[in-house]
Amino acid sequence: MRPVIAAALIAAFAPAPAALAQASLTTVPLDSGRLVRIRLDDGSVVRGRLLRPFAADSAQLTYCRYPATPCRRLDAPAVSAIAAAQIAALEVQRGSRLWRGVAIGAGIGVLLGGFAGWLDNELCDYAGCGQPLPVWVLSGAVSGGMWGALLGSLHVVWGPAASPGSE
Repeated sequence: MRPVIAAALIAAFAPAPAALAQASLTTVPLDSGRLVRIRLDDGSVVRGRLLRPFAADSAQLTYCRYPATPCRRLDAPAVSAIAAAQIAALEVQRGSRLWRGVAIGAGIGVLLGGFAGWLDNELCDYAGCGQPLPVWVLSGAVSGGMWGALLGSLHVVWGPAASPGSE
């Protein structure tokens, strides 16, 4: 019975994970140029590239809205600044889905290339017309992989800014 009471007391008085996150948005300073996703206290989410370094003791976060035309000056129309007190959570770009897109696109390309090769060879009226099936499959895999890379690179992977080793 005592372990249950102790666990209940610890759970009741321990800070919630959200409260811990608000205490420090980032444990490592973020350099300018980083792509960030900012969750505000009012529930809205904005994305942008940092124009000034941001650290745990920074008073405000200055960024250029993303996706948009890059900001060349701090007085550009797409530049915004948010007080650090208004930020509920801060995330940084951890990469993209490029390789996943390549794999999915190549898989779809193999299937479509195989079907197109089969169809091409079945519709031939004489021997020797049409390309061999492996040529169709390989060209489908390459072209599908390229389309997958294009689409996968557009998908941003986000991660918390407060994790050690994120720089």
